[in-house]
Amino acid sequence: MALFTENYQEEMMHILKDMAHVRISGTKEEADCAVYLQECCKKMGFETRLEAFQVEMCDIHEAVLTVDGKEIPCKGYRCAGSGTVEAPFYYMPNTDACSLAQCKGKIVMLDGGVGYWGYRDLIENGAVGIITYDGNANYADEDIDLRELRSFVREGSDNKKIPCVNINAKSAIKLVNQNSANAKIVLNQDEWMGDSHNVILDLPGETDEMIVLSAHYDSTPLSQGVYDNMSGSVGLLGIADYFRQHPHHYSLRFLWCGSEERGLLGSKAYVAAHEEDLKKTVLNINLDMIGCIMGKFIACCTSEEKLVHYIEYLASETGFGMAARQGVYSSDSTPFADKGIPAVSFARIASGNTATIHNRYDTMDVMKAEHMAKDVAFITAFIEHMACAKHCPVSKEIPENMKEKLDSRHFQITGLKGFIDGVTETYTGLLLEPYTDRPDTCGEKLPLWPRAKMQEEITAANEAGIQVRLHCIADGSVRMALDMYEEAEKRTGRKDLRNTIEHIENIHPDDIRRFKELDVVASMQPYHLILSNNDKIVRLGKKRCRYEWPMKSIMNTGAAFAVGTDYPVVGLDPFQTIYAAVTRKDADGRISGQNPWEVIDMATVLKGYTYGAAYVYQAEDRTGSIEEGKCANLIVLDRNLFTIDSEKIPDTKVVWNIFEGQTIYDRLNNLAGASGI
Repeated sequence: MALFTENYQEEMMHILKDMAHVRISGTKEEADCAVYLQECCKKMGFETRLEAFQVEMCDIHEAVLTVDGKEIPCKGYRCAGSGTVEAPFYYMPNTDACSLAQCKGKIVMLDGGVGYWGYRDLIENGAVGIITYDGNANYADEDIDLRELRSFVREGSDNKKIPCVNINAKSAIKLVNQNSANAKIVLNQDEWMGDSHNVILDLPGETDEMIVLSAHYDSTPLSQGVYDNMSGSVGLLGIADYFRQHPHHYSLRFLWCGSEERGLLGSKAYVAAHEEDLKKTVLNINLDMIGCIMGKFIACCTSEEKLVHYIEYLASETGFGMAARQGVYSSDSTPFADKGIPAVSFARIASGNTATIHNRYDTMDVMKAEHMAKDVAFITAFIEHMACAKHCPVSKEIPENMKEKLDSRHFQITGLKGFIDGVTETYTGLLLEPYTDRPDTCGEKLPLWPRAKMQEEITAANEAGIQVRLHCIADGSVRMALDMYEEAEKRTGRKDLRNTIEHIENIHPDDIRRFKELDVVASMQPYHLILSNNDKIVRLGKKRCRYEWPMKSIMNTGAAFAVGTDYPVVGLDPFQTIYAAVTRKDADGRISGQNPWEVIDMATVLKGYTYGAAYVYQAEDRTGSIEEGKCANLIVLDRNLFTIDSEKIPDTKVVWNIFEGQTIYDRLNNLAGASGI
């Protein structure tokens, strides 16, 4: 498989075709792929080794869903235990307290998947079974994905398992449309700890310091995984053969990772088992999705910024079109960066309209041999510069701005902030229809950026895995932001970026549901409501003011939400904000706004202030709630917010503050800053 021979492209496509089948973590198919990679290496004269690591496994013998006596096609959740449950059917589109209270003793069908908080809430409220759905009701195919009840999801519920099944969206619509009354789930499976594997190949250099080259070879349940990511695995084979024939100063270790699709399990297992080798590792270079017919080639560098410039210079020198940027790429490069090793991931990112991943359309049809060869040739040129350097030009450290994104518990920069409009008070809020008191304008000199330019920037950020937060006051700017986020997802195929809209002081009712549909976070500042009192009615009129600060309406859709103050525009005192959210009253007890029904309860606003804020910054795994294993960040108040008269909420005081397990403020003992923080 000599890299630059006439036969290279043919050999490369042959290997891709051989492995164009589902290779789920821990299965025989994944293990066979590992052996196949070893055989490819053996044919090139390499010795390799397999390193096993354990993953949760199961064998589902039976998964049956019956609703009102009719069997519905389904797949059981892996690792969800075994059992039979028959109960009333309940479709729960919302996740508010009222909806959850109706779950007791029922089989609940959800919009979306089963996450940590959702599962915990369902268990605590007495749900006895879960139905989810995927696919698209407008598509011809009726695929059903094989989902998993991950151990992390179960942690908040004492590892309790209840029967869970997944169905197609078309079936879900029928169940709701026919007012289904009773359901029965039968789920039988054997569960055990099985093996997944990493494949390792070593090419010694002049020094035992090494560069680790990585790619994953597993796929998701419905996907043949040609683009994601046998393409990267095949790329590593060609690169290995090239360096077999070319000298290099640094030793090279080739790492084909298993179980990436289940949460980077292979690369995490590698770094856990190779602490001594990590001391000798100067750089990780990761290949994840290359060679597709269409798409932008990127290099995402979790390193000092000069590596970005280095790659850009090389691309210009060789005439290779690409974009390099500093950031964190969600692939096998991340566990290396977590250990302080600079890392770069190379990828050719196609839009969701031309090459999708994690579904049945990831096939040979999206690949182009010529593009694969060009991508691999450029990556090889970069590796050669690194591998032949007498001293690695990249410092073995993660710069502070990257550390913050990877693992800082104190400060993070997780996205880009943009402004579409200003405020309605000065006619700089962008409306869908003219101002009531200024029929000549929908907003002066708006949007603040040309829409085409904003779309380009949002798409580029999302493509690089960077979330965007947009300042949107009025209904016109909110709709524009939602439209641009939707278009960015279509172009990039990226999900779970947690793009956010800030403020949302006014919204068109047709857009309320879109936050949930597009996975956009609603970030609101309730204190602004009582500051504005009833002033907006002059600018917007009574009809539009029925949809100002629509906190409850958005939250009732199940959309992710966060609550904050908007400091320094207003003060940092959280209790003023909490009071505004649960009462929608000003300091004198007068109702603010035209829609008092948009109040939210205490539990909801506190969740938005704590877990919601952590979720926006992708830090919910370590803070935002009081749970074992999370940071001990706690405050004690001088009153119970759930029982006191709401008028007394603004007078609440903090009497004790623990930060990461240390007391930093103790009002009772007049102790402050005891930890030195």
